[in-house]
Amino acid sequence: MTLRKLLTHTAGTTVHGFPGYEAHAKLPATTQVLDGVTPANTPAVRVDALPGAAFRYSGGGFTVAQQVVHDVTGVPLPGFMRDAVLAPLNMARSTYEQPLPPERMAEAAAAYRGDGSAVPGGPHAYPEMAAAGLWTTPTDLAHYALGVRAALAGNSKVITAETARAMLAPGTGGHGLGPAIGGRTQRKLFTHGGANAGYRCVFVAYEDGEGAVVMTNGDNGGELANEVMRTIAHVYQWPDYSPPIRVVAQVKPEAVDRLAGVYELNDGSLYAVRKSGEQLVGHVVGQKAVALYASSEHELFAKADNVLLKFTLDANGVPASVQHRWGEWERNGARISEARAQPALRGIEQADQRFKDQKPRAQAEAAIRKLFLDIAAGKPDYERMSAGFANITRQQLAGMQGFVKGLGEMRRLAFQRVNEDGSDEYHADFANGALTISIVLGDDDRIDGVRVQPG
Repeated sequence: MTLRKLLTHTAGTTVHGFPGYEAHAKLPATTQVLDGVTPANTPAVRVDALPGAAFRYSGGGFTVAQQVVHDVTGVPLPGFMRDAVLAPLNMARSTYEQPLPPERMAEAAAAYRGDGSAVPGGPHAYPEMAAAGLWTTPTDLAHYALGVRAALAGNSKVITAETARAMLAPGTGGHGLGPAIGGRTQRKLFTHGGANAGYRCVFVAYEDGEGAVVMTNGDNGGELANEVMRTIAHVYQWPDYSPPIRVVAQVKPEAVDRLAGVYELNDGSLYAVRKSGEQLVGHVVGQKAVALYASSEHELFAKADNVLLKFTLDANGVPASVQHRWGEWERNGARISEARAQPALRGIEQADQRFKDQKPRAQAEAAIRKLFLDIAAGKPDYERMSAGFANITRQQLAGMQGFVKGLGEMRRLAFQRVNEDGSDEYHADFANGALTISIVLGDDDRIDGVRVQPG
């Protein structure tokens, strides 16, 4: 385990991200977040994969790094970052203080949900400061990007040119020490998005100094931010992010239809290409589908999003693999057998129908109640889980048990909606709090996944 592995998301650590805490809620210490104990609202951060073997985004890993900074320097992260980074880079309006001090709350944009309603109680607090706790402005974040450029040129008092170059060296998964690294040409860039409750943002910075920062104060702001970034890229003629110009080709329907299938991408996800009525659509299994159009007999693209699929055919003209490109992110994968694909396709069809009907699975409520009771007792029923979910539960049981026990008795569980990914969403009231719980059941009614958020 190294600090570089933590910061490049290759340390094998768990916990993707953090939902934050509502205003006035009791905040956990960093050690409580790492161990997943009350009042933490996320499972324990643990290493469940061989460090260095693969990329997996982990805010949990950054929280480990946050504790390391405190242990080594003896200074809490807000003070350390203020003195070591923010002040030297002239990021005068930025802070890692969580929650934001009351006297500065008037500086913050109000946070909004995707439906336009305000986030109840205002902005969430994030004690996982390294992963999710930076309050900043577009101008200040631009100062950071220009500071990295200055460091590359050897003109920084914060880090050396050698450290800056190491920071922007892509590891497995294309991430440097924090930002993702990209650039189709010799003109390289570094970039990162941000997503907290009620906020979405993105910055793109070229090593030569050009770049942009877009911030929004809504859960649906990511689409707007990306559209603005594409427009900026077009106006300034960047080699990356500009909206592509593609032409729908006149291709025989049977030539396009043969591309349908399920492909296993190199990050482990499944990408399905299938017919929905008369329209070919594509999506990562469990995510929203987009309509696909042919630009050739072996290439498909989406109009609604910057998705491009390039297929490789075998000697018999049968698709063997796909290159999936979404914006600047590229993944590759092989087509899986029909026997492996059928369960995934069957699940997609069922999820589509249940989303239309807005009817939960008959076993969903009972599965949630049993799962929480079993975890609180420290005796999960692994036979009622898929292999993947059972493996995660085994590895994180200690943290899960402490978290669930801290909630106390479940007093009410009410169905809310079927989400587009086919999960059934419930609101649960406990003696010591409330949760939004989304559960995914497989064809055999085993639990395939659970998402939990406060409130």
